[in-house]
Amino acid sequence: MAQFVSHVRLARPIARAITQPLLDFAFEIDARFPGYLRYLLAASDTVRQANFVILRQIDWQNPELVADRLRQKIVFQTSATDPLGIIGECLFRLSARSMVDVAFGSVPQGFMGFLGRLGHAPIAIDVIKDGFAIFSDPEGNRDRIIVLQQISDLAEIHIRLAMRLDGPLLHRGLISSISLENVMAAQELLALIRTYRADLDDRAIRQSLDGWAKSGAHKRYRSMGTWARSILEKSTLARLPVESGLANDPSFVVMSPADIVQAARRYRNCLHEQRLGHLIGGRRCYVEWQGNPKAIVELCVLRCGSGEARYALGEIQAIDRSEGSHDEIARHLELHGVLVARSPHDRGTLKALGVHYDHDDFGEYWMREFDQILADAA
Repeated sequence: MAQFVSHVRLARPIARAITQPLLDFAFEIDARFPGYLRYLLAASDTVRQANFVILRQIDWQNPELVADRLRQKIVFQTSATDPLGIIGECLFRLSARSMVDVAFGSVPQGFMGFLGRLGHAPIAIDVIKDGFAIFSDPEGNRDRIIVLQQISDLAEIHIRLAMRLDGPLLHRGLISSISLENVMAAQELLALIRTYRADLDDRAIRQSLDGWAKSGAHKRYRSMGTWARSILEKSTLARLPVESGLANDPSFVVMSPADIVQAARRYRNCLHEQRLGHLIGGRRCYVEWQGNPKAIVELCVLRCGSGEARYALGEIQAIDRSEGSHDEIARHLELHGVLVARSPHDRGTLKALGVHYDHDDFGEYWMREFDQILADAA
C-alpha cells in the first residue's frame, strides 16, 4: 500500500531575546532542566511574562521555597530532584494561569489578557504588581481597567500613568501621549478646569478629551495645554487672586477668561493668546478701566517668602492705543495699594531710549524687589 508523506511544514516558533538578569536566571535553570531556555525563548507573550514573574520571585540562596509552591500545583511526578530542576520542569509543564496563581495566590478576571498585551520583553515587577492590584479591585479601578483594555500594545509607561491618574484623566488619548513628568501638570490643569468651569462634570470633561483624541491633537507638542485652554477660555468666573478694593471700585471691572477672549477682538490685539495662561495660572489678573477711553490693565501678582501678596502694574492697553489716561489709571491703582513703577525721566525720553512706559518688565522688576519693598514699608 502506497504511503503518503505530508509536505506541510509546521510554523517554526520565533525566538525572542531575553534581557539581563532574567537571561542569567534562565541559564541557571536550563543547566538543571535542559530545554527550559529554548522553551522560554519561543514561548508566547503571556507565558513569557508569567515565567518572568516566577523567576523574579526565586531566592537563589534558597530556591526550595518557590520549588515547593510550584510542586503543589502539579499532578505529575517530577523527574528532577534539584530545586532549580523542579522549577524548570514545573514551569515547562504548567499553564501561564497556574504560574500566576502560584505567584500571587489568585488570578483576577482580565489579568491574563493584560499580561499577554505587555509584549515579549521583560516588564518591571512593580508594574506587574500594579497591574495585579488594578484587576484585583474591578469596582474601585473600573476606569483604569477600561482604559488599559483599550490599549492594544501596553507598555510600562501606560500602567504607571494609569496608577497615577484618576477621574476623567483616565483617558486612552491622554495616557498614550503624556510622560510621567506631565502627571502633576495634568492634575493641576484638571483642578483649574474644575475651579473655572464648575458647570462641567467629569463626563463632560471626558467627552472633551474624546474629541481632542479623535482630532489627533494629542500627538502635537504641548497639546494638553491647548486642550485645557480651549475649555478654560469659556469660563465666566471673574475673580482677583489676591483680595483688593479694586473688586468694589466702579472704575474697574474684573475680567474673566471669557472677557479676555472678547476683549482681544474689541481691542484688536493678541491679549487672548499672550495673557490667558497668566490669568488662569494666577500669576496675573486683568481689570478693565471704565473711563474714556477704556483700557485693559494688567496686574502682576507678587508673593514674598512670608506669603504676603500684592499687585504691581504690568501694562496698560487703551482701546484707542492712546496713553493720555495712563497717569489717571495709575493714580487710581495706587489708591488700592497697587505698586506702580515710575521713572524721574519724561515719558518721551524713555520712548526715545526704547523703553515703553508700561511694560511687562515692570512685573519682573517688582518680583525681584518685592521683599525689600515690604521691609522698607515696615
